[in-house]
Amino acid sequence: MQEYFDYIEKEQRKDFELMLRKFQAIAPLLTKVEGLVVNTNTGESPKLRQYYAHWELKIYDSLTTVGQINSSNVASSCRYFCESNN
Repeated sequence: MQEYFDYIEKEQRKDFELMLRKFQAIAPLLTKVEGLVVNTNTGESPKLRQYYAHWELKIYDSLTTVGQINSSNVASSCRYFCESNN
């Protein structure tokens, strides 16, 4: 059973690292869009406030969903192993 949970932890770490790299890549992309649209590169343009808010919410929702799915999967795994060991 410990091997299984070690495997899950390893896979979650890999997933987290991938998500982190993708998240870190977003800011330069948004700044590039800002540069093309309003000719600034502050990441804080008032003209793009709604645009930034939109993507902030999308990212937050995605991370929340991933967290909920992960929690559900771990809980299901725990129930399965608890029931099979009784």
